[in-house]
Amino acid sequence: MPWQLECCQTLEEQHVCAWSDSAVQRDHFVHDMQSILTRIEGAEVCRINGESVTDLGGFVRELEQALHVGRILETIEGPLGIVDALRRRPTREGVAVRRRYLLWTEAHVLLSQAPHLFGRVLDAIMGVAGEGEFVDDDVLLLQRLILVGRPALDMYAEDPRGQLCRWHADADEEPLWQVITGLAQPPVARWRISRAKAVTTGMA
Repeated sequence: MPWQLECCQTLEEQHVCAWSDSAVQRDHFVHDMQSILTRIEGAEVCRINGESVTDLGGFVRELEQALHVGRILETIEGPLGIVDALRRRPTREGVAVRRRYLLWTEAHVLLSQAPHLFGRVLDAIMGVAGEGEFVDDDVLLLQRLILVGRPALDMYAEDPRGQLCRWHADADEEPLWQVITGLAQPPVARWRISRAKAVTTGMA
C-alpha cells in the first residue's frame, strides 16, 4: 500500500506526528498529504505555517487565516478563543465541511520556543476533536491534527509528560478532556517520514 494511503487510513482514527531531519522530505510529505487530503469529499485542509509560530499570537494569526471561521482571540479557552474557534463548523460553497485536517508544518519551532504553550495548544486541538467524535452521537465534523517537523517532535511524542501522551490537567485535577472523551490519552500515531512507516503509540 502506498504510504500516502496508509497515512490517510491512520487519520481515520488517530492524529499524526510526522518527523524527519530532512527539510526536503518534510516538504514532500506536506505536499503529498495536502494534495491527497484536499481530494477527499467534504474535506478541508487548514495549513498552519509553523515557521511563523513562536508564541500564542503567532499561532492565533495562523489559525485564523487557516480556519476562516471568524475572529480568534489570543486565548485558548473562553469566548472567541482557540477552543471556541475549533468548535465552529465551517462551510465551503454553502456546504458544511465534514472533515477538517489541521496540517501544522515545522511544528518544532513552537515546541522549542514555548514547550508549555505548545502542549496546551495540542491539548486544545485534540480535545475538541475528541469531544466531537466521542460525545456527539452524530459526528458533525471529524477533525485531525497532522504535526510535521524535526526529530524533536518524535522525542516529545515519547515523553510521558507531554500532551501527545496525556491530556493536560491543572494541579491534581482529573484532565478535562479525559473526562469528556473517556480516553486515557490522545490517539496519536508517530510517523517517521524518511521510512514512510507509521508507529502507533497506542489508543486507550
